[in-house]
Amino acid sequence: MKKNYSRRIAVEERKNKKKALTFIVLSFSTILFLFFFGIPLIAKFASFVTDLTKKNTPIILKDNTPPAPPRFNNLPDKINKSQINISGNTEEGSVVTIFINGLDNEIISDNYGEFNFLANLELGENIIYATVKDQSGNKSTESKTYVINYDNEAPEIIINSPSDGENYYGQSQKEIEITGNTDPQGDLTINDRFITIDDDGNFKYKYSLNDGENTLTFKAIDKAQNETEKTITVSFTP
Repeated sequence: MKKNYSRRIAVEERKNKKKALTFIVLSFSTILFLFFFGIPLIAKFASFVTDLTKKNTPIILKDNTPPAPPRFNNLPDKINKSQINISGNTEEGSVVTIFINGLDNEIISDNYGEFNFLANLELGENIIYATVKDQSGNKSTESKTYVINYDNEAPEIIINSPSDGENYYGQSQKEIEITGNTDPQGDLTINDRFITIDDDGNFKYKYSLNDGENTLTFKAIDKAQNETEKTITVSFTP
């Protein structure tokens, strides 16, 4: 009985030793696998995650390009009012600085890039130009310079001939010559007919009289749209 018991113990010991050896071999194999394959795989996975994160991160590029100078809508050379609406266009949401006689005024363009500014003018010449700064802080060069002349004086009309109330007689005096002087850069009408003015402002016009009283209406308008009207009356007796 003892012999059978001892044999059974020996068999169990051999089984346990075999299991222990198998466990050691498997453990060692696992360690070797992790060392040669697992760690590189983990490193590659970490690198993949890092690259993925970088790709999802937006790249912000700084804008260093200055905008084009702002463009004004049509501005007159002369005006007879002390205020003028200055309008134009540029980049949307940018700061437009309008310089008038050296003084600066800042406004912001709308979503369409348009801007409007009501400017006060001084009598005489007014120097106007502008610059613009975009949303990145880049500043443009100066725009074209405009000169607007604020003139509120009406043009003068000097009538040399005929005189107011003058009388003419007979067929030889039926056609008269009207002469005088006014603003050479303006327009002149006599009874709504445009009259030629020379470079010195002189005008000359032949007019055929009607029988009886003749009313002559002179109207002069300068470039600033100031207006002067003068009326005289002459009579003709056949």
